[in-house]
Parts: sequence; C-alpha cells; structure tokens
Amino acid sequence: MAIMASLVLVLVCLLAISGLSSADVTKLLREADSAFSRGEYNTAIRIYSEAVDLDPKATVLYTKRAAAYMSLRQASQALRDLNKAIDNDEKFVQGYIHRGKLHRQMCNTVAALRDFQKVLELKPDSKTATEELEKSRRVEDLISALERKFDSGDHKGIQNDIQAVYDLAQDCIKVQLMDAKLQLLQSDWDQVVATTGRLLKSDPSNLQALVLRGQGYFYSGDHDLAKRHFGEALKFDPDYSEAKKEFSKVKDYDRKKSRAQSSLSDQRWQEAEDQFSEALHVDPKHGQGNKGLWQGIGEARYHLRKWDTALEAFNSVLYYESGSEGAKAWLVKTLLAAERWQDAVNKAKEVVGQHQQSGELRQLLQEAERQLKISLRKDYYKILGVEKHANEREIKRAFRDLAKQYHPDKVPGGEEEKRAAEVQFRDISEAYEVLTDEEKRGRYDRGEEVEQPQHQQQHHGHPFFHQGGQQFHFQWG
Repeated sequence: MAIMASLVLVLVCLLAISGLSSADVTKLLREADSAFSRGEYNTAIRIYSEAVDLDPKATVLYTKRAAAYMSLRQASQALRDLNKAIDNDEKFVQGYIHRGKLHRQMCNTVAALRDFQKVLELKPDSKTATEELEKSRRVEDLISALERKFDSGDHKGIQNDIQAVYDLAQDCIKVQLMDAKLQLLQSDWDQVVATTGRLLKSDPSNLQALVLRGQGYFYSGDHDLAKRHFGEALKFDPDYSEAKKEFSKVKDYDRKKSRAQSSLSDQRWQEAEDQFSEALHVDPKHGQGNKGLWQGIGEARYHLRKWDTALEAFNSVLYYESGSEGAKAWLVKTLLAAERWQDAVNKAKEVVGQHQQSGELRQLLQEAERQLKISLRKDYYKILGVEKHANEREIKRAFRDLAKQYHPDKVPGGEEEKRAAEVQFRDISEAYEVLTDEEKRGRYDRGEEVEQPQHQQQHHGHPFFHQGGQQFHFQWG
C-alpha cells in the first residue's frame, strides 16, 4: 500500500508539472485499480488506457496496465507496456523486475537475465533479482535438455520434463509449441487446440501456433476452422511455406472428397471408388475424415460386387470408429450379398449384441437366419436347372427332360445305378410339385416351411409306374 501511495504521489507531481488535470487522472487510476481488484481486468485495461491518453509519460500507468494484461495471459501486450515504462524511466527497478519475470515466464531467458542483471546494477542487494537470475538460468538449462530430447525422438517421460519447465515458465512459447507438436504426434487433437489456444492468447501472431492449431482442427474434422487458421498465418506472412502447404492440402482433400461423393450419388460406382481412394491418399493419417472415405469406398465396392474388398473397407471404418452402427450394418449386408450366410448370421448376432436397440440390425439378423435356413435345404431351382424367375412352362419343360433322363426304368446299368437314379428322380418330382404349386412356391421362395409330399406321392393326376415296390406318378407331357 505504501508503494502504491508513493506511485500515485509521483503521478500527481508529474501531472502538476505538466499542467494536466491530476484530479482526472487520479480518479481514473482509482477506478481502474478498483476494477482490477474485482478481477474485471478488461475494464481495468480500458480505464488505464484512458489515463494513459491523458498522461503518456506516467510510468506507473503502463506498469499497472501491464499487470492487468498479465492477469489475462496476454503476455505480448504486457511486454509492450513494460517496455514503454522502462523507456520513460531507465532506472525504474520494478519495471525491470516485472519485465524480467515476464521474459522468464515466456522463456526469453537471455532477455530475462539481462533485466535482472540491470536490477543488480541499480540495486546490488536486490534479493528478488538474485533469485530470479537463478530461476532464469534453471529454465534455460531445462529447455536446452528438453530440446535435445525432443529432437532425438526420445519422448519417454518427456511430459514430466515439459511440466518442469511450466512450473517455472507457464507461458513458455518454445515449450508450448513443443507440447503441441507432441500432442499432434499422439493424435490428441483437442489438446493441440487447447495448448495452441493458450499460446495464441499471449502471442496472436505466432505462425507455428496458428499452423499447429489449424492441424488440430483439420484432424478433428473441422476443416473450415483449419483453413481459417492457415489463412490467418498467411496474412501475417504470405510466404510462410508450412501454412501454404497445409492450406493447399485441406482444399485438395475437400475437393476430392466432394467429387467422390457426387459420383457415389450419381451411381458411378467405379469412378466413386477411384476418387475416394485418391482422396484417401491426400493424408492417410486423417482418421476422422478418412473413415468417411472408407465408407464411400465400401459402398462403391458393394455395388461393384467386390465383396471381399468391400468388407475390408467397412472394417477400416470400424478401425477409426469402432462403434459405427452404420458400418456394421454394411458388413452384414455385404456378407448377405456375397451369400456367405453363416458368416452373415455370426456377424449379425455379434453386432445386435452391441446395439440391442437397433431395429435395422435386428432385421438384418432375421434375414441372415432366413437365408441360412434356405441355403441348408434342397434348392429346387438348381435341381430342375431353371432360374428363380422361371415360369410354369419352363419348369414343366425342365421336369420332362430330367424325368426322361433319370426315370429308373430307363437308366441303364445295375441295381446301384437304378437306386441313384431313383433318388435323383424323387428330388426332381419333389421340386416339380412345389414349383408348380403357386402357394407352395411362394412359401418356398420366402423361406417358409413347405408341406412335403407324403411318400413322395405327386398329386397331379400323373400316370404312374412302379419301381422297386414303390409307386411314382409321372406325366410325360
């Protein structure tokens, strides 16, 4: 309080000499101090600035405004004010101490050491300056060791080393950049954004921080914010190569992805697959975005009937997003399309267990179980050698041809050949009975139970023949 009162007294005297209204400045100073004490730092800065406009030579006003800036972690603005205060008074000991501390906090150790050495020239017994000199040297040593470790690729335990620097220099730009780069390597996009956000608050024009933050947004899937940060870096330095490269990459990625999505929508399946693959190569590390590209590739391959590679694509989606219900549904659909019925049932049961509320997955499971059941019964269409859409006339013609071939009385050879023909003929007759009966064929096609003929007796009024003591009904045409 004594120091504050003396600063105010000095200010009043200076105002009296300069002819300015000491009452106005003193009033503003008290209002700003009150706002500062309430934690209203932006208000305090505004009022201190009004006072500075009245008396630009008042060292104390710059010092107080610098304190408000430091409270807001706006280090570059605080440094600017402390520079102005020292320019106004080259023997301002407190100004050198505050500026030296700020330099140390920002890891500007050379500047910090210079300020504390100046304090000791002006005030050789300053305990604060002596202690700060040691802290600044310690920060310098820690950063040198940390840089060597980071550059060598040895990241083991490096987070503890970073924290050791933060304990002494919480606004250290070098270490914040290093921390953000490490977080980028670890794919911790949210932390990249947070770390660089703190850095940019104190140094809005830091090009490396702008690019790193843009990369954090890009990899987290927010391409608009990514481009905004790369563009901001280019405003400060249009030739900054890293920002130019990253900005071009995002535009290229978005352009190729958009073109691929248009091809998919237009059902140009091969073009879509090729274009999604091309976009995928822009940045293979972009998991958040590339899962969408893999989804597009999978759908294109599905329609191209490339079952195995479609499955690989949908599994790639799940690599990036293990809980993707949509990708799991596509896996089951692809297995069904490939007629891998048992695999489809197994996968459907697995994913239904993970998403029990999903109606779509439950329906897919039912369809897989139905198709598996169908696959395990006799295929009447294959037995008669007709397509599933064959009409009754085609079915009858196929039956007649096969019946002539496999009629047991007409098969040459011994008893064994005749028994084999008899089995074949039974299947042909059974298939004929079901597929020429509209109701039974409908049930068969839907995978439902079909009433089997008793004793293989066909009820079409066919003439019959006897073979081995059994009666077969048969119509030649």
